[in-house]
Amino acid sequence: MIKHDGVFLVTNAAGDAPGKVGDPYGLFWGDTRFLSRYELTTDDGQLEVVAHSTRSGDRGRIVLLPGPASSWRGPERELVIERERVIRGGLIERIRIANRGNEPCTLRLWVHLAADFKDMFEVRGMRRPRRGTFEAPQRHAADGLHFAYTGLDGWRYETEVRFNPAPVEVVLEPAQAVQGPAQAVQDPGKAGEPAEAGHEAAQAAESTEQAPAMSRPAVPGARAAFVCWLKPKSEYVIEVQVAARQGAVRPEGQAETAALTDASPHDAVAPGGPGGETGETTAGGATVSGVPGSQGRSGPYPLPTLAAAWAQAEADEAAWRAGCAEWQTDNEEVNAVLRQAERDLRMLLNDFGHGLMPVAGVPWYAVPFGRDSLITSLQTLPLRPDLAAATLRTLAGWQGKSHDAWRDEAPGKILHELRTGEIVRTNEVPFGPYFGTVDATPLFLILAGEYWRWTGDDGLIRALLPSLKAAAAWMDNDGDLDGDGYVEYHRRHDGGLANQGWKDSGDGIVHRDGRLAEPPIALSEVQGYVYAARRHLADLLEALGDADGAAYQRERAARLKAAFDRDFWVAETGFYALALERDKRQVASVTTNPGHCLWSRIVPAERAARLAEVLLSPDMFSGYGIRTLASSEHAYHPLSYHRGTVWPHDNALIALGLARYGFGEA
Repeated sequence: MIKHDGVFLVTNAAGDAPGKVGDPYGLFWGDTRFLSRYELTTDDGQLEVVAHSTRSGDRGRIVLLPGPASSWRGPERELVIERERVIRGGLIERIRIANRGNEPCTLRLWVHLAADFKDMFEVRGMRRPRRGTFEAPQRHAADGLHFAYTGLDGWRYETEVRFNPAPVEVVLEPAQAVQGPAQAVQDPGKAGEPAEAGHEAAQAAESTEQAPAMSRPAVPGARAAFVCWLKPKSEYVIEVQVAARQGAVRPEGQAETAALTDASPHDAVAPGGPGGETGETTAGGATVSGVPGSQGRSGPYPLPTLAAAWAQAEADEAAWRAGCAEWQTDNEEVNAVLRQAERDLRMLLNDFGHGLMPVAGVPWYAVPFGRDSLITSLQTLPLRPDLAAATLRTLAGWQGKSHDAWRDEAPGKILHELRTGEIVRTNEVPFGPYFGTVDATPLFLILAGEYWRWTGDDGLIRALLPSLKAAAAWMDNDGDLDGDGYVEYHRRHDGGLANQGWKDSGDGIVHRDGRLAEPPIALSEVQGYVYAARRHLADLLEALGDADGAAYQRERAARLKAAFDRDFWVAETGFYALALERDKRQVASVTTNPGHCLWSRIVPAERAARLAEVLLSPDMFSGYGIRTLASSEHAYHPLSYHRGTVWPHDNALIALGLARYGFGEA
């Protein structure tokens, strides 16, 4: 996998996207797959992988041989194929075929391509009763191919491929033959419903009726042939460039397209807030509500050569490293891990108009993601505080403005995630943006406070003050459903997430006997976040001269801390409850959630030793980390999403919390 800003390529070890039904491979931008098949073969079949590396994050190298070593016959056994690729405004790849032998050799190489233009929700497993219209693939001059699709959102999506040199043969495939049963179409009554499991959305869409993974969908494709005649010790080089465009179709039939460039893919649906305009997209004369419009340019974008793009990638990486705090140890292996972590972090960054900020993950979650972006920004403050500033600005720009049950939006609330593909524009899912989370808003306030502590940047805090106050007002009002001082959730629309904390799978919040908790639900860790958020906001208000506002927040925090210890402590387990459900009944399962309360410091000092004892007990500590749910609980499943697995960010917050209470050696 390689990625730069909003563009990324997902392949197998050979560097291929085979284009099979149900696979996750391809070239993505703006929640859309612009290439679903990109595969290199010979007349004899697949190539053998010798080595591959994508350690840099935005570029990679793959070494191949023409077939298994056991089948080599003749001079082709001396051929080595190297694929070098980089993401810069699109995909740029150089395929180098080298004859290391002493005899001439000829190799016929095929590049297979297809573009299904699937929305990311479809790639993850969601099925729709119908799709838009595909155009037949076309040749552009002698060296180019063009694929196009008009979605149900009235947007036109295009992929353009250029070869240098031009192929000797091109076979156009208006609809690739399906090699197995066609993919089943979901019941129209269920189509478009997002799964209730947050990150598990794809799992809920799985069906035994789907086509086998080995079949290919009937989508437009093409294959291009290159005859590589190689003298001894010579090379044959092919350069491939893949660019993409998308945009609303004007009423007269012309497309207002945004070229795939180094700018954020969300420029095609420009984010709101400072530096972006929110509004409605007019597509073919019809208004699509809820998603901002596109402002871009028509026509192909000239991509750089691989040499130029590779040099720019190296320069960008050097500039990134220069802006990072330097961490060194006396162990070179640890130093190597730290350097690789910096590269991996850089790959997760996108610019949505306010500077680089972390997304939640690649490939499924390369979008603004409230909780995940905020926690990552918190954890990287010592390395790059500018990431936190960009995250705060971006999320402030998308902060809730009104009440909208479909999106679970409320004034002052921070979004859960922001999607921008076709399915969002047709309102089949509420994710453009979706606000179904109750932890992102207090985490937004915590990040603002921690950013100020690390940087002393009064200017940004003053600029964000209206957003910070709006977030606090949400905790006082819409976030507290019954006025008892706790922030809780109860989804407002059946298509939204049933659970709205970090354990957002449908079965993530369970009683000790395995029963699901009943909403409204007040999660233990969220109350800790709210406590910390109020204390951070108090410090910020005091620094800006609002003594009364600071006193109010501290008084609310003190009341919450006392109530939390009273209502969440479970005598039976000697531990805090996972949550309070309907009628304020305790959900007493032993989980990692209260471990976050050490990090937020809502736990009284006299309880800390007992929390540390439980968290590090054999039922909780697996040797690899602390389990999300104790192995002694009825619902425990070590391979479930949130009922026994070990999560790095979960453990990181617990470890910091333990250290804050003097258990740093735990």
